[in-house]
Amino acid sequence: MDYKYFKESELKCSMTGECVMDPIFMKKVEELREEFGHPMFINSAYRHPTRHPVEARKIASTGWHPKGRALDVALSGHLAYKFIKLAMARGFSCGVCQHGEWKKRFVHIDDRPGDPVIWTYAK
Repeated sequence: MDYKYFKESELKCSMTGECVMDPIFMKKVEELREEFGHPMFINSAYRHPTRHPVEARKIASTGWHPKGRALDVALSGHLAYKFIKLAMARGFSCGVCQHGEWKKRFVHIDDRPGDPVIWTYAK
């Protein structure tokens, strides 16, 4: 299913081609994108819980990507800062990767229950 700002093709699992995004999560993401006012280029969205290598290596449980409730957005610099502020104000949790090459920098968002959290990814 395509959305106003996102095509199903950019939300699919890179290993299986499946796209199982949570509709309530995507409604929140569309509202965030509207307020953000800039394109959001998706690095990763839905990930199959056992066939995607990042999720398959997790022993205890999978993360929010296999639940269709997470996105990794290619952002850096002042736009990453603006995006994180808006996302957290809307209740999203954020993972921040802003080291290394510019093209590899991203911000992860998910809508896990409870108070939003923020973390950084190790190098």
